[in-house]
Amino acid sequence: KTDTVKELQKDIRQLKKSIEILETEIMVMEEHKTALEEELGNPSVFSDVDKLAQKTQKFQQIENEIAKKTNEWEDCATQLGDKEKQLENQNA
Repeated sequence: KTDTVKELQKDIRQLKKSIEILETEIMVMEEHKTALEEELGNPSVFSDVDKLAQKTQKFQQIENEIAKKTNEWEDCATQLGDKEKQLENQNA
């Protein structure tokens, strides 16, 4: 039982750390996305087909990466909830 509790505590710490890292990564990507949105609205970019295509591609890549990281975050959050319940049951 003690080993299980220690394993659960270790897993919980790792998941919390992963969640923290993912939240930071998502926040940074959201800032890049916002900056790109502003650039896409700039007439000099909007009127330059090559620049527009390049910025649009970057924007889509960031959106995809945000979605991927958000899914990872959701998975970690679900796992964390499960592990915390398991730990509660072990301590009961």
